[in-house]
Amino acid sequence: MPSNTLLNLTTPCGWEIFEKISTKQHSGGNFCARYKVRNASGEVAFLKAMDFTRAFGSHDPMVAINNITSEYLFEREILYYCKEMNLSKVVIPKEAGQITNPLHSTPLNNVYYIIFELADSDMRQSFIDNLNINWYAFFKAMQHICMGLEQLHFAGIAHQDIKPSNILHFKKWKVKSLI
Repeated sequence: MPSNTLLNLTTPCGWEIFEKISTKQHSGGNFCARYKVRNASGEVAFLKAMDFTRAFGSHDPMVAINNITSEYLFEREILYYCKEMNLSKVVIPKEAGQITNPLHSTPLNNVYYIIFELADSDMRQSFIDNLNINWYAFFKAMQHICMGLEQLHFAGIAHQDIKPSNILHFKKWKVKSLI
């Protein structure tokens, strides 16, 4: 799935893919492509698409494909569980599924994705790369992350990938953890 091939497609639940998000300065997620999507009511969200084509450039493509598949299934299962638990400090998925890319042949034409609420920035952009840190906002963000981890732990989920790119920042200093 080359980088822009999902543009202008619509998911089965009506999310239009309208913008590719640059992967520069992102950590993790080496086998996914990132997009902005919008629904009929104008809500904009974030789409994470699994990119199996990148696996074929790896040292061991079968291991890479297994890792991509396992990551997607795990993330989808945990995130839907969090949605049922109504965890307010964890980023909850809006939709997960697959979309057919008409530009590719089977089986690479099936693209699996998860749609999340769109954050304004992550911890790096909001604080680490910012020379003029608002310390009140920083410590408020840390409080929200601790609350999110507490919600996950009470639900029986251990977050094993806490890092600045997985700490998402929303308007009004609201911060959530991405699993």
